[in-house]
Amino acid sequence: ESEQSYKLLMDSVPQVMIWVHSRMEIMWVNLQWVSYTGCDLDSTTDQMMKVTGKVDLGGIIHPEDAQRIHEWWRAIMETSQTEIRLRSLSGEYRWFHIRSHPLSTSNNSDQIIWISTMTDVHDHYVLKEQQKQQAQLQASEHWHRLMGDTIPVIVWIATPTQATGVEHFNKRWMQHTGQSYEESLGWGWVRALHEDDALKCKWQNMLLNSTEGFEIEQRIFRASDQTYRWHQIRAIPLRDPTLKWFGTAVDIDDQKQAEKVLIAARKAAEEAVANQELFLANMSHEIRTPLNGLSGMIQLLSDTPLVDEQRDYIATMQRSMDALLQIINDILDFSKIRAGGVVLERQRTVLEQVIDDVRDLVLPLAEAKNLRLPLFVDQNVPLVLLADSGRLRQILINIIGNAIKFTEHGQITIRCECLGEYEKSPSSSTMSSPSSSLSSSPPSSSYLEAIRNDKGTIYVVRFTITDTGCGIKEQDIPRLFDSFYQGDISSTKKHSGTGLGLAISKRLVCIFIFI
Repeated sequence: ESEQSYKLLMDSVPQVMIWVHSRMEIMWVNLQWVSYTGCDLDSTTDQMMKVTGKVDLGGIIHPEDAQRIHEWWRAIMETSQTEIRLRSLSGEYRWFHIRSHPLSTSNNSDQIIWISTMTDVHDHYVLKEQQKQQAQLQASEHWHRLMGDTIPVIVWIATPTQATGVEHFNKRWMQHTGQSYEESLGWGWVRALHEDDALKCKWQNMLLNSTEGFEIEQRIFRASDQTYRWHQIRAIPLRDPTLKWFGTAVDIDDQKQAEKVLIAARKAAEEAVANQELFLANMSHEIRTPLNGLSGMIQLLSDTPLVDEQRDYIATMQRSMDALLQIINDILDFSKIRAGGVVLERQRTVLEQVIDDVRDLVLPLAEAKNLRLPLFVDQNVPLVLLADSGRLRQILINIIGNAIKFTEHGQITIRCECLGEYEKSPSSSTMSSPSSSLSSSPPSSSYLEAIRNDKGTIYVVRFTITDTGCGIKEQDIPRLFDSFYQGDISSTKKHSGTGLGLAISKRLVCIFIFI
């Protein structure tokens, strides 16, 4: 009767109550347990028996809490408390504060019964967790804002709504613009932008309608000197959990001004170079005109009766005049090429005849040094082509003359071959190659591509000049075609020249390719 009265009393309390034996057997549950879980003592015991080795009461205790509660019940020897999640009749898990008191009639721990009361603290627990998370968020935001205030660039955070706009600026914005923090929030900060940039940019549309990051350049007012300075503004969208914009504004005005100075300096330098090249071209013409007159008079003088000593003088004068004219011609050609004044002519050209003419011109130079000058023209070279025969002749004379200059014994071999042809444009057709396999891509600058026949077919013609001279130092090869470069620059160098012959030849070859 006493036990019945006690249980009746326990059924009247608002807390959930449960008696658990040390053997992890459910001894009794009150009506609140049955009302909350939907399980009476027998069904609770049956569900518990389905579980081996741990207490989860057939899923009534949250799986993440079951092992912890099992160990907690076995360890306590005096009144203790903890928190646990229990599943309700609707399937929802709610937090309960559990307080257990062990009862024992002997020192044998196997005879302990725990009387446990469970109070629903779910709403309080959730509120406490929310407050904890909010405090952590506020602390994190506080630290982030402190960090933002130490950065020497403008930092801002915006919410993409018409009513909110920018919700935070770091101190750098106020220092730069002179606005107060309150004035800058929302859309008040737009007043610090340059009027033209604010209208052009349409900031509100970008923040309200865009979902991707953007980068723009804007002028922002600086209060210290009442000027607008260029800033590079970057922004990225973040979900925290709603969409927000995080952005920075970096002062690039000094960089902008430096770019203007560099552009002006570059333009001035280009104009100076153009004026220099124009001066060289004009001066070359002015100098060449009287030199041609002198050369003609020397030729006339050589036809008059002269003694041998006088003829030696005349021959020396003629050689000096020819060398000076060659230098002037090189400078003139180089200046015209640099200034873009060289235009190639397309005229019917017998390629083999051009090669024979070049050989005839340089043959006296080779014979003067007892050098052989063999010439090989492959049969696959077309007979008649459209080309600038004068410039082609100039290229070959420069290269062959250079080979003769640096060859003391042996021979200079001239070879001409056709590597292939394009039936149409190089970018849209394949090329057939009668003498070697080539890819369908356009050839490199080592070929004279723009030599065509009168039907528009483009032929790839290669000229190879091979000599038995002294060779080229390995460190000189990369600069071989540089303007004014000479491998031997000492005062005792054996070979004279301006260092422009090969440079002119290379530039003319490039013009041939894109004719």
